[in-house]
Amino acid sequence: MQILDPCICSINTVFDQLLKEVKSLKIFSHQQASMMMLRAGIQITSVEGCSKKSGSSCTSLEAVRSNTLKCILILKKYCECPIRIVGGTEINSLTSKQDIISQINGYKLKIRLNSGFTNYIYTRCVRINETTNGYKYKSKTSRNIYMQEVDLGYWDITFESTCI
Repeated sequence: MQILDPCICSINTVFDQLLKEVKSLKIFSHQQASMMMLRAGIQITSVEGCSKKSGSSCTSLEAVRSNTLKCILILKKYCECPIRIVGGTEINSLTSKQDIISQINGYKLKIRLNSGFTNYIYTRCVRINETTNGYKYKSKTSRNIYMQEVDLGYWDITFESTCI
């Protein structure tokens, strides 16, 4: 895998290179995925600074799907806003039973709430319903679901289809 220095090439070149690399595998290890995210300027944080898949306060990208990575890279490229992953494929006490399958199988990411990302979703998605924790939005161009978990401080995103 060739690593590009973002200081010597345009941001679009970096994203284009990363999108090509994402196509090379269907499922990624935590290390592979986190290196790609860091190169794209996407931060990954956890309460305890760990990446164990079974850690209660960890953020793991182990076994994340290529489409999930592709979608978050595309969101970062077009949103031009900070993106911080605070949840991935780990299972913790906040994981509901209905979310476990899509989360551990690499279809979900949790993104820390910030005004830039929130405004991007508001202008490109349709609100489909209200829940006890916030609002659920659907992409206008795909089946991807963006759940705004206001009380928990993040967007819970399920990437069910490809991103445009």
